[in-house]
Amino acid sequence: MTPVYIVGKLTVGTFMKYGYLPRVEGLSNVPQTGGAILAANHLSVADQLFLGSVVDRQVHYWAKEEYFHLP
Repeated sequence: MTPVYIVGKLTVGTFMKYGYLPRVEGLSNVPQTGGAILAANHLSVADQLFLGSVVDRQVHYWAKEEYFHLP
């Protein structure tokens, strides 16, 4: 994990994991190495924060190009 990711996981991740107590299903199916696709239900805009806080490895996110261009 990169240093920035570690700091974020320790601060924001800890708050998200223990402050909100998210319900996680299938976490034992996530491999420790190699590729994996993780899916969230998109119940809120904070789904990516919850996903990164409960998985024990660094998560990389994909988004469509339009999200990177503000009007």
